[in-house]
Amino acid sequence: MIVLSIGGSLISPTDHSGKTIGHIEMGYLKRLRRVILKRVARGEQFIIVTGGGGPSRAYAKAALKLNTKAKEVDRHWIGIAATKLNAEFFRVLFSPLTHAVVLGDPTVHIPLSSPVAIAAGWLPGHSTDKDAVVLGHTYNASMIVNLTNVDYVYSGDPRKNSAAVVYPELTWKAYKKVLGMSVFHPSAHAPFDPVASAFAERHKLTVTIANGANLANLEKLLEGKKFKGTVIKP
Repeated sequence: MIVLSIGGSLISPTDHSGKTIGHIEMGYLKRLRRVILKRVARGEQFIIVTGGGGPSRAYAKAALKLNTKAKEVDRHWIGIAATKLNAEFFRVLFSPLTHAVVLGDPTVHIPLSSPVAIAAGWLPGHSTDKDAVVLGHTYNASMIVNLTNVDYVYSGDPRKNSAAVVYPELTWKAYKKVLGMSVFHPSAHAPFDPVASAFAERHKLTVTIANGANLANLEKLLEGKKFKGTVIKP
């Protein structure tokens, strides 16, 4: 079993100002589907977890702007709703090879007769990163991969700081120092959120962070070949 967490920005991106562009990355998703189905044909099984992306952040920010008393927990629920929309879309995208419904509670192991199952956000307080590692633990996954929009974990934003340090490999303890935060917020940007990191460290899970836009690199990763990305270990 491979757990693949796909950042929402890869599904529904935002422009440089942070505004939702308003389209689905059809070409990218068509190629991603081809990559996954190739692995399925070789007998592999996947749980794909979808993030909320631009719509998640846009709605959460709009709610707070229009109602300054909007509770953070309610903004979390907005984000979760966005992940569920993407999850239903992915369930159809990979049909008829998908489990009949989007997975719910990630702590509950249910028999999966289909080669692809789709999951989304579940509870407030963390991003879908947490759901991915919980699912990885629940299903004893051989690999947990978090696909984001950067090649590696860096000491800073490489798009703004050309001197940002690249980390091809980290322990969870070292990663927490690089991340520099312990609480997840609905609009937070991080390669892997702190709540998920704590769970992965506690259960001695290994997570690979890679750029989901580079599908040739993803294929190398899935094949066990040399790839670009950061491996975070216990």
